Formats: sequence, structure tokens, C-alpha cells
Amino acid sequence: MPWPGVVTLEVQDDEADAFGPAAKLVDEWRGLRNGGTQAGSGVARARAQERRWELEVVMIGDFGLTLPPEKEPLDDERQHDHLRWRTKALARTRRIRARRERRRTLRRFLTLGLWWD
Repeated sequence: MPWPGVVTLEVQDDEADAFGPAAKLVDEWRGLRNGGTQAGSGVARARAQERRWELEVVMIGDFGLTLPPEKEPLDDERQHDHLRWRTKALARTRRIRARRERRRTLRRFLTLGLWWD
């Protein structure tokens, strides 16, 4: 591990011990970060992006982890900044997802269910 509490895009030795209960979140986050948000319909992509932001907020806020591109643990002020902008990104992504779901529902209603993503 480069630094304790610093997440990398590649799997490192002894991550399960270093991250403890956050190790499963880190695995899920890596899957989303490495292209997991690019497949499927617009709604599916928005949901995947929303989940990624949720994971980042939890990993930083609850577990105090540092995410790429940072390579050293964050001090309290920088951690607060990272958490703040990710929380804003999560809120923005939730609005986008909701708008896409409304559009999909409207499209299906107007086409009598013939339009599928």
C-alpha cells in the first residue's frame, strides 16, 4: 500500500486489512470508476454515476479514505473540500437521473409502451 487510507485504481496487497469494512465499497467503486458507468441506457448510466458519487461520499466522510488522483492522505480541510464538492456532484447527478427517469416514463406513456431504452 502506498499510504494507509489512500485508495488506488489498481488493487493493492492487503487492502482488505487496510480498509477494513470499507474494502467492499472500494471494490464496488473501482468497478464503477473503471467504466461501469458507461454501459446501458441514459437512466442506467445516471444510476451508476449516482451510486459512484454515493460511494465516494461514504468512503471520504465515514471512513476517511483518500481517493485518486490524490496520492497522500488528506488533511481535515482538504477532506472537507473533497466531501463538499462530491456531495454537490451527487445532488446534481440525482437531479439528472430523476429528469431522465421522467423523460423515459413520458416517452413510454406517449408511445403506449412501445418505446423501450
